[in-house]
This record gives sequence, C-alpha cells and structure tokens, in this order.
Amino acid sequence: VMEAMPAPFGLVRYGVAPDHQDTKNVQNRFNAVLGHDRVRLLGNVALGADVSLEELQERYDAVVVATGTPNARALGVPGEHLRGVVSARDFVGWYNGHPSYVSAVDPSLLSESKHVVVFGLGNVALDMARLLVKGAAHDASDILSTTDVAEHALSALVGNAARRVTFVGRRSAANIAFTAKELREFVGLDATSSVRLVDAMLDDADRDALKASRRHRRSLEVLEKAAAAKSGGGTGVEIEARFLSSPVEFEGDDSGRVRAVRLLANVMQGDSSSGRRAVEAVPRREVVIPCDLALVSVGYVRDNDGVLAGAKHDGRGRVLGKDGVYLCGWLKRGATGIIGTNLDDAEDTVSALLEDLGNADPVAHRQTSDNDVVHLLSRRGVRVVDNDAWRRLEAHEERLGEVRGCPRVKVCDVASMLEAAGVA
Repeated sequence: VMEAMPAPFGLVRYGVAPDHQDTKNVQNRFNAVLGHDRVRLLGNVALGADVSLEELQERYDAVVVATGTPNARALGVPGEHLRGVVSARDFVGWYNGHPSYVSAVDPSLLSESKHVVVFGLGNVALDMARLLVKGAAHDASDILSTTDVAEHALSALVGNAARRVTFVGRRSAANIAFTAKELREFVGLDATSSVRLVDAMLDDADRDALKASRRHRRSLEVLEKAAAAKSGGGTGVEIEARFLSSPVEFEGDDSGRVRAVRLLANVMQGDSSSGRRAVEAVPRREVVIPCDLALVSVGYVRDNDGVLAGAKHDGRGRVLGKDGVYLCGWLKRGATGIIGTNLDDAEDTVSALLEDLGNADPVAHRQTSDNDVVHLLSRRGVRVVDNDAWRRLEAHEERLGEVRGCPRVKVCDVASMLEAAGVA
C-alpha cells in the first residue's frame, strides 16, 4: 500500500469531517488490513516523484491506482480570486490537518465573516457549514475539542463570527444531494435559529422526479419541515437555501476582500423522462447577497498532469493500453459517492484483477532483494514510513489526544510526522 503522506487512510483521515468519528472508525478495519503479514505499507512515497508507474509495473504483477481527483472544480466567474473565496478542497484539508493545506485558510476570515455563502448542495458543503455553525455556538469549545479537528482550525472555528449561512445551488430543490441523515443533523443543531428556503418551487417534472427518488424526496422533506419549525426569532445562525441560482460575479472591497456575490436565476428545462434536466439562465433576473466568506463545493476534477492523465479504462478499472494497471475510486469513476460507494467500486476492480491473474502465465519478475521497491526507494533517499513507523506516529497522536480529550491530535507537517514515526 503506497501513500504519498506519512499517514495512510487519505479520505478517512483528511476528507471525513472531524465531528463524524463514527464514520472515521472505519480506519480500525483498515489498520487490521495493514497488520496482515501479506500487507506492507510504504508511506511518504509519491507516485511519479519518488517512483514511476513503469518501475512498479516491473516489480509487481498488478498495480491499482486510487489517487482520487485532487483538484477543486472552479466556478469560473469573475472575482473568484478575491480573498475570502475558498475551495472545499482547501477548507476541508485545512480543518482536517492535511499538511498541504495547513496554511490554505486565513484564520482571520472566520473571525470577520458574518455572512457565509456555500456553493453546492452536497454533504461536503454541509460538513463545512456544520463546523462553522457548531463553532459559533456558546459551547463551541466543548463541542469541537472532543473531535480530531486540527489544532490550528479549532482555535479559528471556536467563536467564529458566522451569523448567516446561505447555500446556493444551480438546480431545483428536487435535486439536492444532501443525504437526509446529514441534513437532519444539521438543521437540528441548537445553534441554528432559522431555516429559510428561496426559490424552492417545484414544477411537474420536479414532482415526477421526486416520486421516483426516495432519497431526494426524504432530503427535501427534512428541509421543508425544518423551515416550518424554525421560522426565526432565535439568536443563533440563520440558515438559507437558495435554489435555481448561479453565481455570475464576486464583488470585493478596496482591500481585495469578497463582500458580495451576484446571482443569476435559473430555470429547469426538459421533463424527467429525458434523464438529467438542463439548467438555463433567466436573463435580467439577478440578486446581490452579502458574502464575507464563500466556500465553493461544486466538485473535484482529475489531475491533468498526473501519472495517468487522460487514461481510459474498460468500465471495470482495467487501464486501456497498460497491462496490469487498474483504476479504483474517484480516479476511476469521477468524484461521486461515499465510502460505501468506494467499497463497491473496489470489489469491482479487484474482481477484474483476480480474473486477469487467474488467466495469466506465471510471471518471472517477482521481487528480490535487488529489485525490491523498498531498496529502490532507499537508494533514492526516500524516508519510507512502514507499518511499524505508522503505528508509532498513530500512538503519538493518540497520546496528544488523551491530553485534549479527543481521539487524536494530528501532526500536521511532514517533518514532524516523520520524526514522530521514528523515520531517520
């Protein structure tokens, strides 16, 4: 198992929200896999930089690449460069302690931002908003300090200035991607004072689509009930969900800080029987809303400069033109789904791999002390984190967590991670 970071479990460690420890507990199963005598961890090893795909092909019968889609999808509108416009990749990496994103968010943004606008209607958007709302609560420190949120993010989230969080989605209310469970948790937070829906009207095609999709129907019902139950009057954070709206421009002040966003109204075109309906802008229907902090969660895209940039597969993960190389996860199917989806996807890829190995002739290039990839990396001066080193790093983080009263306190820079792992 080769991992670019010194610590394994990328999506669970650096993607799952820190206040969802039940989900993060899946790493206990992953640790059990790493503890198998037929499994070896090679952490702190970057594919393409420390070792090439071709070198791995020479040394292994099969190579499965599951490096994900690391780049944030941009909105592509003027003003997106302004201070205070932050991608979900940066914000999530920041609060989860990913070494590459420790400095991605200016903490002062959170202490100065009353109006937060979140672009996207999926669970990642909900994660970011939920942490801000929890951080704005009077007992925020007690709530968040028991999670494994990174230390630098904890101090910024606690006591943040958010007073209104507005979700913006380009499609209709029938198309929200929030899951009902996550949404119910969010709207039920004591720190939320009101829930308001804007342009949530449904046409006949929307209603037909909801009849056919229990998941979307349940999520919208949760949102509608919350709007009816929390109509205002409290002292907490106001929640607003705007549908059928697309950003056309961020507006900033003289210092280069975002202060507002201009939204253009949309309409849905086509009927539900034709599949995914088209979104069409409505000319001259614009609204400008305050925006001190914009969090952009509209998806992720593949790395066009990556090792397998542009690679195609056969539908089950076999890379066309590269025998013995397979894709899995987001790199294979795009940035959709949850951990459970990745499990199904992995089973699909592995079944294809096993079929191929069963049909292949015995391969002569088994690993020896001369061509073992560990020796290759050692000669190149790569400081590899193996299973034992990872256990030392994990134990160190858990000891820090005992002091704070949380599962772990992540070490957030590579040099310190290697030191804690005891890697010379």
